[in-house]
Amino acid sequence: MKQLLFSILLLLTNIIYSQIYFSGHSAIEYNDILQPGLSIKNLNNSFVTSGRISVYNDKNYRLDFGVRSSTFVEGPNHTYIQSWNKSPLDFYTDFEKRMSLDSMGRFTITGDDLLQDTIVRIRTRLNHVVDQVGLSVIINPFGASNKWGIGGDFEGGWIGLNGHSNTGIGISGKSYSGTGVYGMSNAEIGVDGKSSDSIGVRGISTNYHGVVGHARKEQKAGVYGDNENALGWGVLGRSVAVAGVRGESGGGAGVYGLSNNGYGIQGKSTLFHGVSGATDNPTKFDFKADGAGMDYGAGSSRRWKSNIVNIANPLEKISLLRGVRYDWDIEHGGGRHDIGFIAEEIGEVLPEIVIYEDNGIDAIAMDYTKISALIVEAFNELKKNYDLKFQEQEAEINSLKVILTKWSERF
Repeated sequence: MKQLLFSILLLLTNIIYSQIYFSGHSAIEYNDILQPGLSIKNLNNSFVTSGRISVYNDKNYRLDFGVRSSTFVEGPNHTYIQSWNKSPLDFYTDFEKRMSLDSMGRFTITGDDLLQDTIVRIRTRLNHVVDQVGLSVIINPFGASNKWGIGGDFEGGWIGLNGHSNTGIGISGKSYSGTGVYGMSNAEIGVDGKSSDSIGVRGISTNYHGVVGHARKEQKAGVYGDNENALGWGVLGRSVAVAGVRGESGGGAGVYGLSNNGYGIQGKSTLFHGVSGATDNPTKFDFKADGAGMDYGAGSSRRWKSNIVNIANPLEKISLLRGVRYDWDIEHGGGRHDIGFIAEEIGEVLPEIVIYEDNGIDAIAMDYTKISALIVEAFNELKKNYDLKFQEQEAEINSLKVILTKWSERF
């Protein structure tokens, strides 16, 4: 009897809604009260696995969604949507596929090409004082090929990855072995950072490069920093071991700095190079300054110095030095011919201007400019000796003049 009443009710429902629902469509309706229209319960308390709805298509198991209990391999009480047969999960709005998650874990979002705003938005409410990240990408690299946490690829020829901040940091990259921030461009700027209050681009690395920028187009910038504050920096590089800022170029400038008020390029290092420039072309300069002006300045003032004494025995010290011609090796000088000094020999006479390896024996570099202080003192000593000799000769000549005068008076 109950089965007959249910069949009659189902028939009446199909007649009433035949103009609304398609054939084969099942509908569950309920009044606007706090009760579910459909409940799925698993009452087998001995073997509780899940409450689930499964969808089949073409006699194949396609989609499963529900809640799994503590027997689920990933842990207790998971709400899930799962596709089968390696088919992707596709999400449509208005008959357009907007999101897709494939069986390899790749998530793709496709926006309308007529959209004038950001295609993908990730919004989170930040209410705590601890560091919070809007987008976090974690990848565990294996193998020798390059792996990227975030890769920005834009085929239109402009910006692959753009970071903008009104008060904080535009782009911040930290690395413990590779590159903090890496930018490459075939047309314009590898990394472009602008900030109205703080840091445009910031890269921190404990072992490799904080920021690396490559530009393959002539007269373009690998790393470009723009600061409108007269007391700020376009690009600021700090290093406790190697180079604060390092630029390599196959044609133009390795590092190019322009300033209307402060420093075009300023580098500070507690151990090695604040700013390092190198060229493999023997007809070019590691550093080149165009135009008239003070091309190089090292900090110097009487106010900051004590125990000031003249260099003793400058002529003797110069006599111990030798200028030499030599050929560089391939790694450090590209095999080019050059003239200069041997740093280890200079260190025996002027140890203050030579930097050594940790063994204290092998030299790393020397400051050629400070030899000028020894040359100045040597010149001063030569002049002093010359003046003394001249005075002695003048006195001797005057003495001879007196003798000649007396001799002429006798005759």
